[in-house]
Amino acid sequence: MSKRPQISVIIPIYNVEAYLEECLRSVAAQTFAPLEVILVNDGSSDGSGNICKSFLAQYPNWLYVEQANQGVAAARKNGLERAQGEYLAFVDSDDVLSPNYFSSLWAAREQTVADLVLAPMYRFATDTENSFGPEGTFWNERVLAGVARARVFENFSAALALCGKLFSRDLANKAGLTFPSLRTGDDILPSIQLLAGAQTLALAPEAKYYYRQARPLSQSSSGVNRFEGLFEGFLQAKKHLVNTGRYNELAPSFERVRFICLTSFMEKFGLNKTQRALLKTHKDDLKVPLFARRNWPWKLRLRAGLLSVCLRCCLPYDKAVKFLRRLCCFR
Repeated sequence: MSKRPQISVIIPIYNVEAYLEECLRSVAAQTFAPLEVILVNDGSSDGSGNICKSFLAQYPNWLYVEQANQGVAAARKNGLERAQGEYLAFVDSDDVLSPNYFSSLWAAREQTVADLVLAPMYRFATDTENSFGPEGTFWNERVLAGVARARVFENFSAALALCGKLFSRDLANKAGLTFPSLRTGDDILPSIQLLAGAQTLALAPEAKYYYRQARPLSQSSSGVNRFEGLFEGFLQAKKHLVNTGRYNELAPSFERVRFICLTSFMEKFGLNKTQRALLKTHKDDLKVPLFARRNWPWKLRLRAGLLSVCLRCCLPYDKAVKFLRRLCCFR
């Protein structure tokens, strides 16, 4: 009988032939041995499938699955159903891992007996590494508890990315890990489920996850139709926190990251008629309770107040921001 792998890594793949080989080489180069690798080809029409098969010839213990194009949520679910590992991790097929990525995550897990371990995430950059991971004092501790644990919810990579996480199978089952099929924002609900459900949350600053943002042809490369997915993803996450009784505890951090993401989108791209109707229908869902924003920076509280007025008076928030900026009183 073969030994059960300690970690199963699931890689959904769709039309990423320009980046896939670099991603898979970084996985193959991992210093952590008991690793199960599952490649799920979500109906790619480019050379991604051939690249996968070339790696299978070198690493016959890897598992390769092909499915008709159904989206990343279905690919992740398919991979998870086949995974045998005690712990689980997702890697996007255009991203790259440091060689000690899984070794560092596993070492942190062994030191803390954590059921969820976070790694810092770095944008690909031409000259320097730009950390998108938890900042400041977060990395001075191995285990997050109390206020520090609650504040991790306002970190963008922790709240919005399913990658950069190592989690136990038991946590996935208890949290009811769900993969919504959204154009964007599909990582938000499962990420919040893991963060809210973890008994012990640990950090592995030595593990580095490098990701590409807004690559050509990716769903994140354009603002078109992204708002609906983000809105729905956050709405699902909020309902989960309410239903599990964690909302009041985590609202200040969760609402902060939600507010920044949605209003930043509105300010940058504006909203079309359909998106404005969405806000009108769900305006109560967008309201940030006073207790949740009491300790926000004053500029953020000012924006939250403006959004409340716009929702109450059916005014377009993005246009109100532009008007106030022209008056030089809103920065």
